[in-house]
Amino acid sequence: MNFLSPLYALAALAVVAPVIFHLVRRRPKEKVTFSSLMFLAPAPPRLTRSSRIDHWVLLLLRAAALLLVAAAFSRPYWDTPTAGNALQSGVRRVILVDASASMRRDGMWSEAKARASEWIRKSAPGDVVAVYAFHERTEPLVSVSESMDTREGQRQPLALQAIDRLQPTWFTARLGQAIQSALDASQVDSDEDSESPPERIDLVVISDFQQSMKLDELASIAWPAGAQFHPVILPQSPKQASNARAILLEDEAKSDPELSEVASLIPGANAATFRARVANGRDSENERFQLMWLDSQSKLLAGSPPLESTVLRGKSQIVRLNSIPENAVCLELQGDSVPFDNRFYFAPKKRIAKSVLAIEPSRSEPIESLGFFLQQVPLGNAKYDVILKQVISTDGVDEEQWKDTVLAFASAQTSVQDLKKLRAFAESGGHVVWVWDQPATESANDLGGIYQQVFGANIGQITEANVKQYAMLERIQFSSYLFRSLSDPKFNDFTKIRIWRHRDVELSEPDKWQVLASFDNRMPAVFEQKVGAGSWTIFATGWQPIESQLALSSKFVPIIVNRIEASLPVASYANQMRVGESIRVPAETILENVTNGSTEVPRSNSEVEWFPKEPGLFRLVGPGESQSEIAVNIAESESEVAQHDLQRIAQTGVPLSEPGDGERNEGLQRQLRAVELESSQSSWRWLLCGVLGLIGFESLWSLRRRTSEGAM
Repeated sequence: MNFLSPLYALAALAVVAPVIFHLVRRRPKEKVTFSSLMFLAPAPPRLTRSSRIDHWVLLLLRAAALLLVAAAFSRPYWDTPTAGNALQSGVRRVILVDASASMRRDGMWSEAKARASEWIRKSAPGDVVAVYAFHERTEPLVSVSESMDTREGQRQPLALQAIDRLQPTWFTARLGQAIQSALDASQVDSDEDSESPPERIDLVVISDFQQSMKLDELASIAWPAGAQFHPVILPQSPKQASNARAILLEDEAKSDPELSEVASLIPGANAATFRARVANGRDSENERFQLMWLDSQSKLLAGSPPLESTVLRGKSQIVRLNSIPENAVCLELQGDSVPFDNRFYFAPKKRIAKSVLAIEPSRSEPIESLGFFLQQVPLGNAKYDVILKQVISTDGVDEEQWKDTVLAFASAQTSVQDLKKLRAFAESGGHVVWVWDQPATESANDLGGIYQQVFGANIGQITEANVKQYAMLERIQFSSYLFRSLSDPKFNDFTKIRIWRHRDVELSEPDKWQVLASFDNRMPAVFEQKVGAGSWTIFATGWQPIESQLALSSKFVPIIVNRIEASLPVASYANQMRVGESIRVPAETILENVTNGSTEVPRSNSEVEWFPKEPGLFRLVGPGESQSEIAVNIAESESEVAQHDLQRIAQTGVPLSEPGDGERNEGLQRQLRAVELESSQSSWRWLLCGVLGLIGFESLWSLRRRTSEGAM
């Protein structure tokens, strides 16, 4: 039995009053009056050791009435389980534990497990306790359905065992997705016929709440009634809040046309310069760091001295690297107090040899040839080593050389026989650039005849343009691959390129051609068509100084480089990935982790999706002994360990709970249930009825006693 107002039970102490009154009111049974008493004052009754209680029945009746009155005002009730509570308590506690890479900091994971165990242990035996780990995905350790199917006494031990087995991962954290998944799971009832929702959903999130957490999905979450969000922010020591990271950068000039132009004009300059970016946290303890090179066994490379770097707190610095050692696969940052993200892996560059052909007859002056200016262009990149081969005719090109050729340049003097070979080359996936340079006026029409013989179709009427002073380019398609890198306003000015001579062509089938640039007389200057699996591009003017100023301008190198880049095959895999990304690999591909020596063989007869689960250098050995190396690193966002402002989370509509709300809510639920039970049982009514009965019986008994004493 419990009491709704237990303080009223103190009124039972009033039972002492009838006992005292019975002792005080005791009178002698016989009284004798004599004359001497008139000189004495009456003395009040006093308690003495010889005082005894008479009329025990009346005393017990009166004491019992007082006890029942006190009990009635205390509003007693019997705590019996209801039908709804027989199956479940109505409280579902879903615990989300952050298992992302940032939880690998010293002391952070043990604190997270301790907090999770604390929340599990303070759950009621009838509560449904589910445990989920979240990072890039949300993984159920003890699902809501599994907890509901478990006996009440076994739910807490099952959840505690799951916490003990849990380990942090190398993935990034997605809090919004995890909350949505947990809410969806918490509203699933094991009884399909039950339509009543749970009384309360406690969503407990245990995390470091780093500022880089993705919160974009929180705003779209529809929170069910009764759901409460309990954030458990793991405290950070000054050492844990101090973090820095180094990232290897490369191919910086590839995305910057200005750097490409400058690098191309400097002899021996390489646009693909390696750099390292060192970022230091605003709460970092250190400002001086060292960059070290590691091999595939995670050992320091001998003969590679460390590179010193000083980075202020909250700043980043670009460090230029002279070279990368031959056997290096990892760049390690030393001097940081948080080492979980101090290694950056990269795949050693193994450049693939490809060739570009320049087919044209020999010139008396080298400056009049197409190949002379192509020799000045840096043809290769970080993945391919491109070699320019100048030939007079395709007869000197053997079958093996054709296999490595990705692009061919042909002049206006190239023979029909060579052009037919180039057409076959284009149909098999190659790319051809046919430059109409330096034809005689009377032979301009021969270009149309040559095209007719090569393709068996009429390209249109071709004439030598009547250029008064010079012509210019206009209607340039900056969205095309050829001019995309020059679309920035700093580089898209082509008015300084003057064209002295060019050919005009009225295309007979313009729908078959894509015009990438035009002359100022609206005639096509650069136009292209698909030929089989490859392409055929025509320049209606040459880039030699006798034809135009194109080769002497800063636009020439980016245009030729873009044409070559578009001709190179796309690599099967990117050589850089982050943990959590995936690629599809062919069947029977062997996945070797170079950094720890482990091997994985996917069991599938078709392509499989591979998710790297840890950073390192991986080698993919496919059918035919083909190999690709991929470096996998953790996401940069995991290195931003500054804690998130919870007020921003609250602004997205999250029912944020203050510390202690869980205990207050549990007490309120117990109190409401007690009121409901007391109201339904109404025991106080029966107690008051008993009080009235006792008072009535006491009155009758007292009247009978007085009547009997008066008769005596």
